[in-house]
Amino acid sequence: MLLPDKRISVIIPSYNCAATIAACLNSLAAQRPPRDFEVIVVDSSRDETPDIVRRRFPWVRLIHLPEKTDQGSARNLGIEEAQGEILFFIDADCLAPPDWIEGLLAAHAGGYPVAGGPIVNANPESAISWAGYLLEFNNLLPDGQAREVRHLPSGNVSYRRDVLRRLGGFPAGLSYYLEDLLFHCRMAESGIRMWFDPALAVAHFHRTRLGDYLRHQYVYGRGTVQLLRQTKLRGAWLARHPAWALPLVPLLPLVKFVRTSWIFLRWNPGQFFKKPLVFPLMALGLVYWFGGVAIEMYKKDE
Repeated sequence: MLLPDKRISVIIPSYNCAATIAACLNSLAAQRPPRDFEVIVVDSSRDETPDIVRRRFPWVRLIHLPEKTDQGSARNLGIEEAQGEILFFIDADCLAPPDWIEGLLAAHAGGYPVAGGPIVNANPESAISWAGYLLEFNNLLPDGQAREVRHLPSGNVSYRRDVLRRLGGFPAGLSYYLEDLLFHCRMAESGIRMWFDPALAVAHFHRTRLGDYLRHQYVYGRGTVQLLRQTKLRGAWLARHPAWALPLVPLLPLVKFVRTSWIFLRWNPGQFFKKPLVFPLMALGLVYWFGGVAIEMYKKDE
């Protein structure tokens, strides 16, 4: 018997996720205890994603856009259309654990307006996937105690609607992947408390093709500079003063490689022997990431 809970909406931004959207929606259908909640997919795909949703998941509300849209705009459209008072966000290439909604609801019941958990690697058989995972999600690994944080991944987070209303929704129209970090920086500066539960891990399918991984790292590097220029995060001074930062910029990939490798070895030392290629792949990815950083920092104003 389903427990009616119309206060819950799950919003999924999607672009060309035909390979993973069914698994994502099946993971939501398997939530325990079963609940009658709303699921909205905001999709701008050119592949079979919308057809899969319509054919196999008639209980999902599909909003299909004619043109590709950025993640922030897609999430904001989902917010506008959602009926719930607590809005959950997961990405179309992610899998929710069976207690995901129940666990995050408990955090909200404890007084937190924002709650989330870590991202884990859904395809750990791939060394490329491990490299991409570690470079992007090493700050919120599934370890330690539940605690307050200043950032949560957008693929594993929930908000009370009034929080989103107060801040005007996600940054929209950005050309990079870090709009969630920018949003949470603004949220933290506003004094909004965020709760992180390492036991509520969402699994994310990472890139397994070398070319896709390297292109993503390049774009991620450019986005890092754009993000730093709008926040007070560590490294913001370098991004805002590229001439002064010139002697230090070449050290960035080395610092990031050492830091990420240390976190990885401390958290999961067994993977060092199972996937020794992860480290050279991380180093190669950081070369491309640094290329994006340098291009963005020293490009001429148009």
